[in-house]
Amino acid sequence: MRHFASVTGFPLLADPLSGARFGVGDDRVIVGYDLFLSDARVREHLTPEVVVRVGASPTSASLQRWLFQHADAEQLVIDDGPRWKDHGVTATTYFRADAVDALTRMSSKWPTHRKELSEEPFRSWARADRAAREALSPISEGELGEGAVAGATLRALPHGAALVVSSSMPVRDLDAFAALRMEHEEGKNIHVFANRGASGIDGVVSTAFGISSQHSGPTLLLIGDVAFFHDQNGFLWSREDDAPLVIVLVDNDGGAIFGMLPISDFEPDFTRYFTTPHGLDPSHTAAAHGVETIETSVEELEVEVNNAIATGETRLIRVRTDGAEGHRMRTLSRDTVIGKVLEVLS
Repeated sequence: MRHFASVTGFPLLADPLSGARFGVGDDRVIVGYDLFLSDARVREHLTPEVVVRVGASPTSASLQRWLFQHADAEQLVIDDGPRWKDHGVTATTYFRADAVDALTRMSSKWPTHRKELSEEPFRSWARADRAAREALSPISEGELGEGAVAGATLRALPHGAALVVSSSMPVRDLDAFAALRMEHEEGKNIHVFANRGASGIDGVVSTAFGISSQHSGPTLLLIGDVAFFHDQNGFLWSREDDAPLVIVLVDNDGGAIFGMLPISDFEPDFTRYFTTPHGLDPSHTAAAHGVETIETSVEELEVEVNNAIATGETRLIRVRTDGAEGHRMRTLSRDTVIGKVLEVLS
């Protein structure tokens, strides 16, 4: 994809699970789109003529809305899997083909003069991305709170590390904030994994231990408290020596993602049936399996992740947060980014 983007002049909107988002040092990779594409005015400014999409539908709801809003554009989907990867029904052409082969062939036949035509649209995307980064830079780690956890985690990971990210808010914060909170780091390749789907929190701890057992470098799991307790039995693997795992647990005592939905106005049923506060202490689960728990803050998280990785053992790092405050700061950050992006695009 990066080669195709460089040949065509297209911006590359890389999903956080794609392998093309983090540590690639490529100026054509746009990382702030999840925040600024949530605004219809920005989406209108960034109107495409052609969209080439590879693989599954994107994680970002904002990016999916952008695809819907520009359904009249030429949208090509390339995928060689058995499942239909266009649930939004926006594809005008669907290539059942190997992505590397298809993109290599398309790149070899791309007219040189066509890249020049793509440069101005790319500059608009690049200006928007820089504006998003600048808008967030004055906000401290402590102020951003939950949204800063993914970025702090990524900065601490060494080259070649594996990051397993849980469904719900962790993968969304990884998409929205992580790359905007770190500089491009050439050569620092991070392998990102996730369970996605209607029951995405099933077996996340077990999945992370399994990946660690087969990965030669450090493995870290970024997970929320509900998903953590949903797979406590996964800790049985911590007794083995072949799968050391550093677990960063964002603990806001419930399912904060539902606070983004209209149902959040209907108390007390919302808290009881959607937020589902549990009041459990995850250190008891860890202790039952002989795993040490480290309590830390967002500001100190990067240091604690480095220390935990250095032990070569399984560690649980607990970051206590406020779900309501996290939702407020995500909304404030998004609005700040949108305002800055509209300034540079208008």
